[in-house]
Amino acid sequence: MTTTILSPRAGKIDDIRREDDARGYERDETDNFHQLVGRLVATSDTRARTAGRRARRTLAEMDPGHTRQPILRMTTADITYRASRACGSCGGSGGRMEDTSSDGVIRQNWVTCGSCRGSGVQQ
Repeated sequence: MTTTILSPRAGKIDDIRREDDARGYERDETDNFHQLVGRLVATSDTRARTAGRRARRTLAEMDPGHTRQPILRMTTADITYRASRACGSCGGSGGRMEDTSSDGVIRQNWVTCGSCRGSGVQQ
């Protein structure tokens, strides 16, 4: 029985790249998309004109009564933040470690501060 050893190949990607390079320069796919959209716009304009109306172009024309979400606008007004005061009971840590060791076993549990409910900020 004989064993055939295949020679290594670059792979499918390199084959595709070689074919693409052999075709030469091609326009980007976005050009085809823009041409398609241009044809659709021209067709809809023609249909609207024959029906005696104008093609809708704006959002208000396409969806009357639609309300947009408000736009976040940056402001030049002075924005001041009040510094939060640390909780007087826990000192701003939000709680404390509680030691419940017994019989040689060390147990420590985190106990949330009741005054600030674990936020560490004075309420």
